[in-house]
This record gives sequence, C-alpha cells and structure tokens, in this order.
Amino acid sequence: MTRIPALIYLVIAAALFVGSAGAQEQDRPNILLFVADDMTWSDAGALGNPMVHTPNLDGLAREGTTYTHMFTATAMCSPTRHMIYTGQYPVRSGAWPNHAHAYEDTRSVVHYLTDLGYRVGLAGKLHVNPESVYPFERIGGWSLDFDPIGEFIARDPEQPFALIVGSNEPHLPWDKGESSRYDAAQLELPPWFVDTPETRDALTRYYAEITYMDGELGRILDLLEQHGAHENTLTMFYTEQGIGGPFAKWSLYDAGVRGSLVVRWNDRVPAGRTSSALLQANDLLPTWIEAAGGVPAPEIEGRSMLDLLLEAGPEHRDVVYGIQTTTGISANLEPYPIRSIRDERYKLIWNLVPGNRFTNLITEQGNGGFYFSWRDLGETDAHARELFERYQHRPEFEFFDLEADPHEMTNLLEMADHQERIAAMLEQLQAWMRDQGDLGLQTEIEAPTRQGRQ
Repeated sequence: MTRIPALIYLVIAAALFVGSAGAQEQDRPNILLFVADDMTWSDAGALGNPMVHTPNLDGLAREGTTYTHMFTATAMCSPTRHMIYTGQYPVRSGAWPNHAHAYEDTRSVVHYLTDLGYRVGLAGKLHVNPESVYPFERIGGWSLDFDPIGEFIARDPEQPFALIVGSNEPHLPWDKGESSRYDAAQLELPPWFVDTPETRDALTRYYAEITYMDGELGRILDLLEQHGAHENTLTMFYTEQGIGGPFAKWSLYDAGVRGSLVVRWNDRVPAGRTSSALLQANDLLPTWIEAAGGVPAPEIEGRSMLDLLLEAGPEHRDVVYGIQTTTGISANLEPYPIRSIRDERYKLIWNLVPGNRFTNLITEQGNGGFYFSWRDLGETDAHARELFERYQHRPEFEFFDLEADPHEMTNLLEMADHQERIAAMLEQLQAWMRDQGDLGLQTEIEAPTRQGRQ
C-alpha cells in the first residue's frame, strides 16, 4: 500500500475541511432577534389584542409560528437580556438585579457564535455588561440607526451573521407615536387595572409606542429583504417582560414574566401556527447554537427548542421559574425578594418578606399619575382600593389556577384540595433555588454588589 507523505495528507485534510466548512456555511442561517422593551405578551393584533395596530408584527406572525408562553425568569430589562445572551438563569450568571453585570468568566452569545464562524452585532438597547462578557460589534448607539444596520446585514454575504436589535419601545415614558389614533373611551382594560381616566390615557400612549416600535420592526424586515437575507434568516421577535405598570413589570405575575415569541424561518417553521409550549428566555441561545451547527456547552442552562421549531411538537418544559430582585431598582425602599414556579395550569408565588412593603417607581412616583388615580378613586370605590393596596402588600404565598383564573386575581392558597400540589411545587422551587445558589433574602441583600449601570 502506498503511504501518503504526512505533509500531503495534511494538505488534503485541510482542503476537505475547508470544503466541508464552506458547505456548512451555506446551510447555516443568519440569526436575527428583535427585542421589544416592556411589552405585555398579548399587546399586538396577532398576539390577541386587536386594539393595537401592529401590521408588521402581524405579518411576521402569519409567516411563522407564535409561541405565547415564553417566560423570562425576572421581569426587568437587564436580567432578561443577560438570560437571553448567556443561556443561564440570573443567579448563575451573577446578573440577578436590574442594571446588572455578569461574572467575568461568563461566556455569551458573542463567544459561542463567533466560534461557529458568525459575526455577532447588536443595535439599539444594550443594558448588559461587562464588555468582556458581551463583546458585541456595536451598530450605532442606543437609538436604532437603520443605515449602519443595513450595512451590517449586507457586509460579507459569505459569512453568516447574528444580529440583536434592541428597541427602546414601549418602555416608559411612552412619548413616541401618535396616541390620538387610540380612543381612550373605547379601550378594554386588563382586569388587574383600575378604570380611571388616567389609566386610559396611559394606555393610549403605551399602545401608540407599540405601534411606533412596530414601524421599527418593519424597517428591519425590509432591510433583510432589500439585501436578500430574508430567505435564510432565522428571524425572531420577543416582547420581553410586561408593561411598566402595576402587576406587570417588576412582578412574577404572568403580565410581568410571560412573553410572546414569533419565529419565521423560510418554510422550515410552520406558518400561521400558535404554540402554548412552556419556554424560558435562556432557551434562545442553545437554539441558535444548534441552528448554527454547534452543540450547546454544558454551562448553558437553557434547552434548545430547535426540534420544537421544526417539528411543531406540543411540549418543551414542564415548569418555568421566576426570581424578582427588588433591591436596586429605582425608588425601592425595602428588600422584597419574590420567587415562583409555574406549570401549564398552576402557579405558586413566594413573597419571602411579606411584612415589607413592595415599592418601586410606581408606588413612589405614581407611574405618570395613573397608579395614584387608583388611590384617589379608592376613597369611594372598594375595588380600586383593594387593587391599590394589593400591589404593595401581599401574603407570603400566592397560588393560582391559571386555567380558571388566567389573570391571577384569586389566591387559592387556603383551598384544601390544593395543599398537596402547593407543597410539591414549593419543594421543587426550593430545590431549584439550592441548585442555583439562590439564598433568598441574602441574595436580595447582595444585589447591589452585582450592579453596574449602563
């Protein structure tokens, strides 16, 4: 048998590798994630709220699959984005309070996808640090600049890209868009809101900003098509956490931690379909890695949903978890750690220090006045008074049947037929906390050590 000299063998092997890699690169999709900012999971036409004008998001949903149960673990901007980019839960990455920085040895989407041959960029809102963990190619500043975004998409078509587009809308103060297109008198309020003129006015401005954001999404989708990238781009839209209002952002109620994810990927993802599979935000990174031809690293805690995307399976997770760190958010006065566990039907919320008052910008500054309007109406209206007080003063445990009570208005903690289930869910939640190194109140107190505003 003729022996191939070692140098020739290496040359042949390298050529085969390059050819194989080139073929893989042709198959690898571009990846695009558009992230809204404080948008309740249902507040778009395609997501269940026909009052909100979102033609671009509605079109994306028609072309792809909508996942209506994508949960962040914590309803705050910074920890949610850390969770997406690291694939880890907040305590594991070190980014559990708002305005957080991850542990220095944490790897992120930039490292994982760069290793797979991608260029990885971020346009718009960042809200994560340190830079060593998140060395994104920055495209413009915090406001979206569409010309350089287009240049990033068009550059080097032989190399796949991953692009995060972080909108700043509909985050407070709700000063973008045309609120006049929404008739305050005709709006249907969510049941956890008190019906006052101030509340209705706030919703017109919030909805207007969602419509403004939908225009941003439309421009990004147009850029993909303009540069011929739409066919081979795994495109995702995520609502993030809920509206900056009572019982939503800064809470572990579904109005806070539940999000919607819309996914389009040519003809690989079923069009016009809706799924209620339980997902968590840290599932995105391993999904991208698998779509790019890689294998998720062991330190990534999220679960790839690639099979769910492609095969339209009904299940993904049995439960999702929540952790709310109140220390360190603006206008907070007392520690108020909250934890939760939720399955398809039931949710258990654990308020670890129920004797304290839950405080934030809403309770101390009125959220533009509409929360304080509940207090004023509460002088003569028992329902308004009850909701105003409930937001700040809560029992140690709250237990909800989401099938019968999707808006979490009735605490079933004392119901005898739920006691066994409550005990089992609490045990599972505490086991997760131990696994995460989550010490409850002590972790809350240590929150300032993990903060670094950006």
